[in-house]
Amino acid sequence: MGPISFTAACFSRTAFNKYGGVNNAPHVRNNQHYNQFGGSLGGPLPLPRFGEGAPPGFRLLKSKAFFFFSYEGLRSTTSDTFNAWVETSDYRQLIQAVRPGSITARILGASGVAPRIISVIPTTCTSVGINPCQQLSGGLDIGSPMGATGQYVSSSGGGLDGIPDIQFAQIALPGTSRGDQFNPRLDINLTSNDTLTFSSYISRFKGVSSDQAGRSRRWVMCELSHKICLG
Repeated sequence: MGPISFTAACFSRTAFNKYGGVNNAPHVRNNQHYNQFGGSLGGPLPLPRFGEGAPPGFRLLKSKAFFFFSYEGLRSTTSDTFNAWVETSDYRQLIQAVRPGSITARILGASGVAPRIISVIPTTCTSVGINPCQQLSGGLDIGSPMGATGQYVSSSGGGLDGIPDIQFAQIALPGTSRGDQFNPRLDINLTSNDTLTFSSYISRFKGVSSDQAGRSRRWVMCELSHKICLG
């Protein structure tokens, strides 16, 4: 093999997905930023002279040993959106006030429980067909808590209390991906007919995505005495 050779490649792409403006939602640009890059290095394996001969202090085993190393990286971020019904912050505060210490109150009071709301989409009781229902500035009032903690009630709930319970919102759905792959290789010509080769692939990947079914909440874990964990 000849002198040390070096090759490298770099790729970068930004992809535009769409505008999320369905069901009267504001137009929000959803982007995907995708970056892929890498490079390689190879040539005869340099070995130290260990005091033998004149400088330089190493020699190239041009016909005996060769090395090769390559790397490839991936970086990707996405910003999608979707529309869904979610509880309001007023409702979360109400449950914590009227059901203190309950599992529901502890879940709704956990850090990161709030959805990643971009904007609230105006809706009316008539359009969703809920009764009883009252349209308020912060959402729709569809009832109120009744009974006590741990008590089973046959009714569908208490009457309207003037507190918005649910809202139709445009919610962010972000995600990130990060990957790295390394490939070291070593070839040694033992004889004219025998070659010893070492090659390895080392890959690492880390991806974080949002859960649309869980309304894209930020929580990772919750520390409840009953071991109820949501993510």
